[in-house]
Amino acid sequence: MPNCIVTGFDEIYYKKFGLFWLISLREIAKYQQDIVIFGKNLPLSIKNTIHKFDAKIIDCNFHDRNNILKNIKTIDFDKCVYYDADVWFQDTIDELFDFEFEQINISQNMNFGFIATCKKNWTLFSDFSKLFDLFDDDCLITFYTQFKEKFSFVDNTYNLIELFSLTEDEHKLKVNNKVAKVIHPSGAIKNQLGNSNLSFSERHKDLIAKFSEKKLPKLLLKKN
Repeated sequence: MPNCIVTGFDEIYYKKFGLFWLISLREIAKYQQDIVIFGKNLPLSIKNTIHKFDAKIIDCNFHDRNNILKNIKTIDFDKCVYYDADVWFQDTIDELFDFEFEQINISQNMNFGFIATCKKNWTLFSDFSKLFDLFDDDCLITFYTQFKEKFSFVDNTYNLIELFSLTEDEHKLKVNNKVAKVIHPSGAIKNQLGNSNLSFSERHKDLIAKFSEKKLPKLLLKKN
């Protein structure tokens, strides 16, 4: 696969966020290229639903960010974008694949819930992770410090974590008059949104109803 977008989840995280991730990426962002899911102990019913979004599942015994990042190198791809499973997509992100993938692209806010780079750099990341008994977010900062020259920064609209800076305009959430392409309720805030107008579940009840039916269409989007 030349390009792919990757995330990971278990059954609990799928029900809370993963389905919204898939729906918004295919239906709102209109992304038509490859999707790869690292799935921890997913039941067959959930796997069947994921496949209806034309996504590949890699069975594994983890779904946390750091283990996913260490294992992305095992996928066959040229360019790979990682997004945390708790984001949802509000606009097209196809242009990400036009960025310089010899660099490690992250958002200006330094949130590692979004990383876009090439296989060589994912392999470097995986090899670096072996230096640590426990690879956590502090190690990600260390990786950045050691290889700072390899990093490039993209606009925060591709990984918008400052949710309360958002405003509504023409049915889109915006920041500084720009559409927040990817909404990322990171950390504790994701469990505090409830029925907030910032949440996917509140803004897109029609899509949730459509894809919560027992029978989903066999293929949501056909690739060109």
